[in-house]
Amino acid sequence: MRSQMNIWKFVINYGNQAGKKTREGIYTEPEKAHEVNHRGKYFHVPGIHLSEPSPQRTPVLYQSGGSSTGMKFAAKHTECTLILAPAKGPVASYVKKLRDLLQEEGRDPKSVKIFALMTPFVGRTEEEAWSKYEELSSYVSYEGALALLSGWTGVDYSKYHPDDEIDYIETNAVKSKLKILTMSKPDTKWTLRKIANFVGVGGMGPVAVGTPEQIANTMEEWIDETDIDGF
Repeated sequence: MRSQMNIWKFVINYGNQAGKKTREGIYTEPEKAHEVNHRGKYFHVPGIHLSEPSPQRTPVLYQSGGSSTGMKFAAKHTECTLILAPAKGPVASYVKKLRDLLQEEGRDPKSVKIFALMTPFVGRTEEEAWSKYEELSSYVSYEGALALLSGWTGVDYSKYHPDDEIDYIETNAVKSKLKILTMSKPDTKWTLRKIANFVGVGGMGPVAVGTPEQIANTMEEWIDETDIDGF
């Protein structure tokens, strides 16, 4: 613990030297710095918190995931959420449900900022952008992508053939991910090979390829059609 105290003194001194001072000229009073010593049900924190409090005294609270439990938590507690989905339909549905839940909680439906994942490949020309996409795609590891997907969904995909189609399977893992993948595009047949390439490049979000103008237009379309706040 002595080393942590030394780190804390360094932070205090550095903060003073950098000019980060209060009106009284003191960054932190050492005698008021104390160990957290939090002992909760799920984790213990023995050390000293090295982060300066934000103006609102608490961190910005984010929530990620589209499960019903996660959305209820977000509507009650959070200030920002992140939705990961490959198509506009599931994103728009998520946004509407969350706005409704916020209203039920007595909060302004627009008070929570909703962000979506998107992976853009930008080029000075469309050809250059596609060249970047194809180069990155060539590095995708099939086994690595499936290991990532298995960790997310709780399904062991090593038992399946690359051309087997994925169906929704109820698990105790991140349920929304597998559900969104298999149900977001009803006309798409998601084989393991296809989903590995998709996850390996863009994770769970859409991939946009094109010039800056084309990427900007795509983002504007997503915002207009899904009611998200940003990416």
